[in-house]
Amino acid sequence: MNQFMPIFVVNRSKHLQRLQEFSQESFGILATFQESDNFLMGLRKLKQSYFIDSGVFEIPKIFSAYSDPNKIPWYLQVECYWENEFWRRRLTVAKEQQLTLFIRHFLDRCDQFSPDYVIAPDIIHEPLLSLYLARLVWAEYASKKRSYQLVGVVQVGYPLYETVWSGMNRGVNYLQSRNGFIQGLIDEYRNIGYPKIALGGLLRASNENRTGLSFGLSNEAFDELLQWTRPDFVLGGLALTRLPVLKKHGVWADSSGWIWWDSRYDATRFVGRDVMAEVFAPLAIA
Repeated sequence: MNQFMPIFVVNRSKHLQRLQEFSQESFGILATFQESDNFLMGLRKLKQSYFIDSGVFEIPKIFSAYSDPNKIPWYLQVECYWENEFWRRRLTVAKEQQLTLFIRHFLDRCDQFSPDYVIAPDIIHEPLLSLYLARLVWAEYASKKRSYQLVGVVQVGYPLYETVWSGMNRGVNYLQSRNGFIQGLIDEYRNIGYPKIALGGLLRASNENRTGLSFGLSNEAFDELLQWTRPDFVLGGLALTRLPVLKKHGVWADSSGWIWWDSRYDATRFVGRDVMAEVFAPLAIA
């Protein structure tokens, strides 16, 4: 079982300067492969657990086969077909060769910066498509010796939040059907060979948060989920309110935004609190 580890998402040099103040602590740093070479090289100097992500987090947007090609998600392509005496266009999943080219480019770039862990590309709200990509990523990862471990992302948000999965097994309790589906996904990632598993898709659209996203589970539901899924990592899961649950289960979790809170910009949010001290504080035993 892992020990709890906070992972801080960084994309500015001032983030690195802030983290240097906590060099005596154990934490992780995460950046996307789209950052500059100099920035990614600089992360290794912190001598902390180093993660690279693909940075292809997709929130459902309004797009179609007639959208600007640059606005169509990387995993889709436009297909033309003949129907009722007209040529039509539709979006489909990109061909395996196209997906593999992106994956190869991503992993080859990660190779240059000696991270400890790389988070495999996935598609939010798409558990089965993410599993398909996970197989392609693992095949490319295993094609040559690499210095880092690959973290597979199991998209659990959609089956947790949407009731459509109850129709998979009519007459079967929804909770049993949902949990069975999620456990089956996790088992598939383990069977592929992933040594580390992350739970993804737990952030939901929300107008109550400045980022437009919020965590969709109560602490009680989150505690229960970690109890039976036993992941290594929860994407977007790091928050002061969830620290007791994360520390209880020894799970890694990342966050951005709030962790860099500054009273000059928001004097009320964490007034009178030392957020970093709370993150690093040991779990209080009742």
